[in-house]
Amino acid sequence: MESGGGATLQDFDPKAKGLETVESKTPPGPSLKAGNAPAIPSKQVPIIVSAAREAGIDPALLAATAARESHFGETAYRAEPHLKQVLWGKTPGGAKERYYDGSIGPTQVLRSNFIARGITNDRDAYDLENNYRISAGIIKGNLKAFPGNEWKAVAAYNVGQYGAKIGRIPAGGYTETVLAWRKAYQKALQPYTGQ
Repeated sequence: MESGGGATLQDFDPKAKGLETVESKTPPGPSLKAGNAPAIPSKQVPIIVSAAREAGIDPALLAATAARESHFGETAYRAEPHLKQVLWGKTPGGAKERYYDGSIGPTQVLRSNFIARGITNDRDAYDLENNYRISAGIIKGNLKAFPGNEWKAVAAYNVGQYGAKIGRIPAGGYTETVLAWRKAYQKALQPYTGQ
């Protein structure tokens, strides 16, 4: 998921942390099947529904976003060294160091987006409730930015609102996949959402 502002040569810090990558693996355990879409880990279902309701968005859209971003990988991480570095810590109240911006958790929210919403450390960012809550808020903001154009709103999660406004298209059929999986999740989540 993209944030504003790319890095410049002056932003480069060879001592900055956060260049590693953690592959997204679907968490083990029971899961909710959803047609051709990846199964939702059962423990994430109530968190997804709650975060989506709180934000006023469709839980199936939030689930489809997490599925496309990481296959619900709770420890998924992707470095984003092309973006500006941020001050970040491992735990709440711990020392802050320079980190490359990076996409964290099942919804792959950028560190810079967490910081803008008051979260400044790995422990809180990887917390499933926080991760889904922040993502749901971003999705809601994208839907407001592109009223009546769900395709651009979904694309904005990947290329940023500015990118979507100027016509950038996410790679790999990102938007089409999210929208297709959303339909599968609407059906699968119906017993949990009452819709």
